[in-house]
Amino acid sequence: SYWKGGTELDFGMLGLGKTALLDFTANGMKYTAWCLDNHVPDPHQQGTTLVKQVTQAYNGDGYDFDGACLFDPGKVPITDDGYKRILAQKSTARMMKFVKRVVGHLGGVAVDQSGLEAFAAGYSDEAVPPAGDFTSMVGVLAGTHPKWASWDTLSSACVVDHGALPQALEEAVDYACRTMQDLQTFNCADVPQECNETSTRADYVFSVYYIDVAKGVEPLQNCLFGGSAQYAPRETYKSWDSSCVITQDPGSTALTQQGYDAVLHTLDSDKVAGLITRVLSERLHEHVSDTSALKRLASNQSASLPQSFKQLMLVLRNASWTCGGETHRTCSPDLPQADAWIWLALATAIGVVIVVLLYFIWKQRQRQRRGRVPLVAESRRPTQELQ
Repeated sequence: SYWKGGTELDFGMLGLGKTALLDFTANGMKYTAWCLDNHVPDPHQQGTTLVKQVTQAYNGDGYDFDGACLFDPGKVPITDDGYKRILAQKSTARMMKFVKRVVGHLGGVAVDQSGLEAFAAGYSDEAVPPAGDFTSMVGVLAGTHPKWASWDTLSSACVVDHGALPQALEEAVDYACRTMQDLQTFNCADVPQECNETSTRADYVFSVYYIDVAKGVEPLQNCLFGGSAQYAPRETYKSWDSSCVITQDPGSTALTQQGYDAVLHTLDSDKVAGLITRVLSERLHEHVSDTSALKRLASNQSASLPQSFKQLMLVLRNASWTCGGETHRTCSPDLPQADAWIWLALATAIGVVIVVLLYFIWKQRQRQRRGRVPLVAESRRPTQELQ
């Protein structure tokens, strides 16, 4: 939108308002979207506007221009400035939408609407004074993890925000790639081929950036990219991306060097073992036949755990404690698992014996009771005969 001038004033019925709604980039140029002004006077009739005349001519209901000029809680930046724009509207319902976005960008999902509403009411200034500012709100959400939301502390990641404009998203990805290349942490030329779509490539780049550059902290500052990215739980992003997101979750991270690095950096041997098991299953179609050997490798007891994902694949292909898949070795039950089956069979047998014994005892008592009846009847006969 822009101010018209000259002969352009002979056309159009809307003017440019004074409220800036959004900054955006198109064709390499930065623009500001302004609220439209519907008070342009009708040059042919005094006391009315062109919008009113057109509405009456078509017998329409008109358009809520005042409502359209309110800042959208679903689009304002998740910053102190964005919070203040929604706070000024003094609406709990609109603050709920804003808080819901903040929760999402902190790795949570609002699951209890009543709890969300009660929290938003404390920051909307509709009925009571605000409980605090934007920093206070974020501190409470991130620090206490309220129970009215579910929180993903393991597989949340910095991923694409599908509400981002294509040009802005491209620029954000380019910025992240340049930054990582300058810091020599990651080269975007190494993004896997299977992640070559716009959104999945952005997911991979943003998630690596957040871990390598931002060190996995301050998601509202380090995973925003002008609104092109969001820090989201797996529940949010798994619907569009299941293989191109880097996290410290061995069950969902991408099976690449970057995904391997993320899990290694947890220094948790159980997570490393989980990732190795997943690699064996999904890449080599192998099974673990010796869990103790898996644990020794994952904990790096013999310094045999490679730091390279490619080297890990070689180690696993040559491992003697896997079976099935490429090795074609026959899988035998793991010893602890076999022992479990033995104990289960033994317990079942003991249970059957006890049931059988109880049945015979019950049967014997029934026979004894039936045998007593005629004895009682016969003992009464002499008495009756004597009478």
